Amino acid sequence: MKYKSQIEKVIKKLLSGHKQPKSKSRKIIIYINGLYGKFENAEYALNKIKEITQESKPSGFYTQEINPEVHFYVDSFFAFLYSCLDVLAQVLNQNYKDLNKLKLDERQISFKGILHKIKKENLKLPINAELKNIVSGNYFKNLDKYRNCSTHRHQIYIKKEQNTISETAGYITSTGEYTTSAGELPIVQWIICDDPFGFDGETKKPPIKQKRDLYKYSEQMYKNIKRKIDNIVNTP
Repeated sequence: MKYKSQIEKVIKKLLSGHKQPKSKSRKIIIYINGLYGKFENAEYALNKIKEITQESKPSGFYTQEINPEVHFYVDSFFAFLYSCLDVLAQVLNQNYKDLNKLKLDERQISFKGILHKIKKENLKLPINAELKNIVSGNYFKNLDKYRNCSTHRHQIYIKKEQNTISETAGYITSTGEYTTSAGELPIVQWIICDDPFGFDGETKKPPIKQKRDLYKYSEQMYKNIKRKIDNIVNTP
């Protein structure tokens, strides 16, 4: 497992912070392993998105459907990344006595559910600020939309856009390639919509005004969410 050393470090920190019953300790170990297992799954899907989008070659200038493989890995990425938050909720439920006193049903625990309970019961947990930092961020808000759309509604709108850029021949471009003798280089960009539930009145499709690069934006989202979750599980 890629995050083995990180898992061992987090478990040691959580279990040494305060005495836990054996049953609680066992569940914390299981859920922490599950949490970083989900991260690995999300990262695998993300790498597949990178492979597909970076190896993609320009085709004829006509409209065609996005390959189903792309949607499979995009849907998988958002599903696994959001699942990290739900598993985090299980870790918090086991680790914090104030939450544990509520005797929540593990089968019904979710990230949003835990947030609701913390607010409703006015629990003063040391990770409250970090949780607020997650939900107030745009990456979480967009992850929530993308995952909800792909899981419960329809495929996320993705656009493969290709253009030909003309430059003076012989110079290295931003992609690290040399322009051809004719000075032309085809550019392919994969764009994910700004809001899967939005609707552009002109195009009759979800808006893509922000021109979010599918792989780069997903990678930034992954790093942002993982960093914030790491901070939470490492809070004493």
